[in-house]
Order: sequence, then structure tokens, then C-alpha cells
Amino acid sequence: MTLLDVAALLGPPEWWITDSDDVLPLCWGYSGLELSFWEDSPHALRSIKLGTGFEPDGKYSKLARLLRLSNDGLKDDMKLSEFLKLLPTNVEGTRVGVCGANWNTDMDICTANIRVIYGLSTDDEERLEEAIAKGRSPNELIVMKNELSHRIGIYSMVNPIANRIPITGWRYFPVDEYLAVVEGCTTAKASREENCRP
Repeated sequence: MTLLDVAALLGPPEWWITDSDDVLPLCWGYSGLELSFWEDSPHALRSIKLGTGFEPDGKYSKLARLLRLSNDGLKDDMKLSEFLKLLPTNVEGTRVGVCGANWNTDMDICTANIRVIYGLSTDDEERLEEAIAKGRSPNELIVMKNELSHRIGIYSMVNPIANRIPITGWRYFPVDEYLAVVEGCTTAKASREENCRP
């Protein structure tokens, strides 16, 4: 699908972003939908971002003219662990990433061509730093991030793991292991049982 195909299907964008050297805008926005195109003509679709703050309409959310999303339980305030439970169990290669870089508190869910990104607000980053200073274990910090993080967006692209910033410094979990860490540590929070330790 190219830029012209999108224009024919969805109409002109509601907003766009352009760099100073762009001949035409290569990032288009429609309500909760953001589309990115490659620079070279015919400007094929590069990525799709489904943001937050859709316009709910019963069982659907409006993304653009003539385009609606079936909600299927999707809510803006879902924790990463809750989002995981919406995914089909047979999606091969699905894994959770927790970034260990000091300046990046992101977590994500990646499949072959989908990336769901969660991040912290500035205030919650400070709360996380306080927990680190108090010597909380890595797994306890993951539980804390799972509780505090909010969904930034759902991206569809080729090889989403290669598009991360930073590329390195991520800790990976299969879905069942991540849920075990989060749910096990939440259950054991008061007593600080060993399954919350690294």
C-alpha cells in the first residue's frame, strides 16, 4: 500500500509531520492512527501506529473516516500483563522485553511484525528510581513497572525488534514467564517470598 492508496482509502490526513528536507509529509495522522511512509517513490507504507484516546462508539473506536477498530476488550488504561491476556495463545515468537538502560524505562510486547510499547510518566520514573535506591530486586521492579506503565502505542512494522532504541540492553521473557513473575510477585508482595527474587 502506498501514500496515494491511503489517501484514496482514508482521505487527506487530519494532521501530518514533515522534516525540512521532505518533498511531502511522510507521517500522516488520523484520530488514533499514525501512518509512516518510506521516502522513495511511490512512498510505500512503512509503519502503522495505533495510539491511545480513540473515539469509542459502542463496540468500536473510530480511527479515521470509514475506518473503525473493534475494541475486543482493548482499553487505554490496560496494564501490559492485561494486554498480554488479550493476545491469541498461538502467536509464535511473542515475547516481552524490559529495557535495562538507565535512561529508558520502556517495556514492550513483540511479535514478528507487531510491537506494543509501554512507558512511565516522569513522576513514575522518579518512583522507580527510589525503589532501585532501596535495593528492590529486578523482578520487584518489573512488577512495579507493570503497575505504573501506560501504553504508548501499538506499532505494525517489519522487524519491530530491530527498530528499538536502544537495540541492546533488553531482558526477554516468554509470555507465560512474564505473567508468572508479575502475578507471583504481586501475590508474594507482603511476605517478600523467594519467587520475587532474581
